[in-house]
Amino acid sequence: MRSILAAALVGATLILDAVSVPVTAQERTISVNGRGEISVDPDMVTVVIGVQTEAADTAQALDDASAATTSILAILDVEDIPLANICSGAIRL
Repeated sequence: MRSILAAALVGATLILDAVSVPVTAQERTISVNGRGEISVDPDMVTVVIGVQTEAADTAQALDDASAATTSILAILDVEDIPLANICSGAIRL
């Protein structure tokens, strides 16, 4: 009985498969098009600035570098950059 039922199911499957309408590739494709855009104000930036001076002696080179650094800090102050957001790296002689 089970073998007759199994044979009937296999036969029905083969018949349904033979008479089914073929599916084209276009009918099986999902196409999606989209576009997005976002705009936000920046909340952080990192800027690295270097000062290099040359002089006959180290004291003069240090004074020149300090003067250049003071000028840069004055510009940052005019631009309302808080001192808490400014840090220095290294001095090399």
